[in-house]
Amino acid sequence: MRRARAGMTLIEIMIVVAIMGMLSSGILFGANALPRARLRSSSMRLAAAYRFAYVHALTSGKTTRVSFTLGGATVRVEESDDAMQLDPKDPLRAGGAEQIEAAAAQMADAIQNLRPRAPRAQFTPISGARFRPRDLDEGVTFARLYSQHSEESQQEGPGHVYFFAGGQAERSVVHLRNGRGEVFSVVLDPMTGRAEVMDRAVEPPQTEEREDIETDSRERVLRETSQ
Repeated sequence: MRRARAGMTLIEIMIVVAIMGMLSSGILFGANALPRARLRSSSMRLAAAYRFAYVHALTSGKTTRVSFTLGGATVRVEESDDAMQLDPKDPLRAGGAEQIEAAAAQMADAIQNLRPRAPRAQFTPISGARFRPRDLDEGVTFARLYSQHSEESQQEGPGHVYFFAGGQAERSVVHLRNGRGEVFSVVLDPMTGRAEVMDRAVEPPQTEEREDIETDSRERVLRETSQ
């Protein structure tokens, strides 16, 4: 009796090679998609913090802010019992959002301009476990902040986005970046407190565009409240 030969046929080898190719492609695609998925997830986490801060300010009557460090990866929510408002004409912006930097230079500028300064609001973490500090996904950091209380964008130091008791927030855009240099933007609507996540780096609209956008936002809010 003739013994069957051990081994694989050409067709079997081709099938094995095809399967290995498909597995390799799937692994490669997953590895490439993971950093971008983490970037989107982190952006949604920041948007969720915005929503919490907006509702907390509205229901508690306290000015609330979402805080983070540019170059860092932790999101915090803080509140203040002090009354405050954004005042772009305040040289120290003490009644607004910006942390005091270069105190001596700012004080000299305030004296020179003879403008009254609002008392600086004191912020503390929200008590309890309603919103604990949260980290962004691995490899994702805060890259840039455009905010209403600062004339220039920030790329380092502490960053804050403010929410007020009257149901409004300050206009802001935050860029998040992953290790591959990809950027997502979280754009906050000041009239509704809603955040939009965009898969690219965007900048705040210019003054005329901004007025049109805010007018549309007011009209949308009026339509929603009248329904």
